Amino acid sequence: MGAPQTLSLAKRRHDVFVRRRQTGRTPPVFLHIWTPMNSVERPQDGLVIPIVEERPVVSKEEVTTGLVRVSTHIEQRVVHVDDTIRKTVVDVQRVPINQFVEVQPQSREEDGVLIVPVVEEVLVKRMFLREELRITRTSTLEPVERDVTLRVMHADVQRS
Repeated sequence: MGAPQTLSLAKRRHDVFVRRRQTGRTPPVFLHIWTPMNSVERPQDGLVIPIVEERPVVSKEEVTTGLVRVSTHIEQRVVHVDDTIRKTVVDVQRVPINQFVEVQPQSREEDGVLIVPVVEEVLVKRMFLREELRITRTSTLEPVERDVTLRVMHADVQRS
């Protein structure tokens, strides 16, 4: 950069536009260079050239560099399954008791049978055990064979 030709009291601003083309993603950079116009002094022993300062001002812009398209499709296939399942059967028996009791009996289990007391409050404020429910659970294992449809989703990615 050479010395200014005219002398003035103002500052001159030089905008330098720098574009980096190596990668398409770098935003343009503007360099503002301030040079005093009256900075060239001529003292008696020689010419004085001012020191120049550069200050970068970065601006950003969004640039579309490509597009991505994603599409999905579902593939179905049938698979044969052999397995064993547990099947539980519940049997409920009603056993009439018909007795007065002092306190309400709690549910209990005897020999794998769940016993649930059913009480009724009668007019004289006493508990009357009407019946007991005896609940028995029986489990069996059963083989099962089935054809099951499985679905698998695939994604295709296309860049442009």
